[in-house]
Amino acid sequence: MMPKFKVYDKILGIVRDIIYIDFEGEEVMICIDDFYETDEGFKSGTVEDEDGDTISLEVFRSFDKVEFLKSTGLKDKNGVEIYEGDLLKRVDDEGVFVIKWFKDAGGFYLNYIYFDESYNLEQLPDSEIIGNIYENPELLEG
Repeated sequence: MMPKFKVYDKILGIVRDIIYIDFEGEEVMICIDDFYETDEGFKSGTVEDEDGDTISLEVFRSFDKVEFLKSTGLKDKNGVEIYEGDLLKRVDDEGVFVIKWFKDAGGFYLNYIYFDESYNLEQLPDSEIIGNIYENPELLEG
């Protein structure tokens, strides 16, 4: 299986799919259609040309301005792919887990955020993605 990644853009504080990786130049291209820069800073929304068509905005970010997030290869109950840093809510109770990569163990684990407990992904309960640790840090508060 080919590994899949997303990136957390440290400049805009958003998680995005990768369009292109330049390993020699050590940068990635991401699409930021819903963010644009003004004199007052970055704004959220879409940018349109004179004809009213939405313009696709792609930017390059150097590796030090992003954090790579690896796919687990698994999907939540809604068929959405699960990535490192995603927050999952169990459907049978109020349990919330964060997906973490443990280099020493060589794999992904579920960390229960309200208790100091970790579970192997093989024990993934019926759950759905409710956000991620980068864009939704408020969900980490118990």
